[in-house]
Parts: sequence; C-alpha cells; structure tokens
Amino acid sequence: MPNSLINFMLYIFPRRLISRVYYLTIVMVSKIGVEMDVVASVDILKGDFDAWLLFFESYEHLRHEFVTNEVVTQISQSKATVSFTIIDIDGLTALSSSQFLLDGEAQLGVTVELVETLT
Repeated sequence: MPNSLINFMLYIFPRRLISRVYYLTIVMVSKIGVEMDVVASVDILKGDFDAWLLFFESYEHLRHEFVTNEVVTQISQSKATVSFTIIDIDGLTALSSSQFLLDGEAQLGVTVELVETLT
C-alpha cells in the first residue's frame, strides 16, 4: 500500500491528531487510488487573510496539477477554509514540502488542520 497520502497528512497536520476515522479513510483512499475531497482550516498567525491569499495564489498553477475543485472561504482576517479534491497525492506531498512553501508558511505563521473529509 502506498504511504504517500498518510505521509502527506502527517506532514501537513503534524501538531494535530488525525482521528481514527480520518486515518482509515486516508488508508482506504491510498489503497484503492481514488480521489479524496477534503476541507482544511487555515490559521494565519503572523499576517492577515489578504497576505495569505496573495501567497496562496502565487503557486496556484503548481497546486492545480495535484488538486481540483478548490474553494477558498474567508472566515476572518486570520482564518480561512479551503475545500479541494486531491487527485495526485504524491505531487501534492512534494509541493507541500518544497522550500518555497515552507518559507512562505513560516513567514505568515500558517498552520493547517484537516477539519472534514467529504465523500
């Protein structure tokens, strides 16, 4: 079984516990190779929504190689949700661990938490 989806989720959400249900969903998606619809909660600790959105849009062309159906919703000046469908978990994992993203997220104090899987 490929572990890339599990590794991606653990990389993206290292300080959060992924519930057993989410974990089993991730394993099943990884095992049978289907797409996965998710909603992520984004907290912006060192900037505001507009600064984060500008950064997020700067790598849209790269992200859209690995996800589709992306919808960003502003919750407040320091919080947003992003819903999307993962179509290439290996590519998304590589993108998420790129130095460009790591630096940008660190500068804005971005933390991400999986809040829902949609099926």
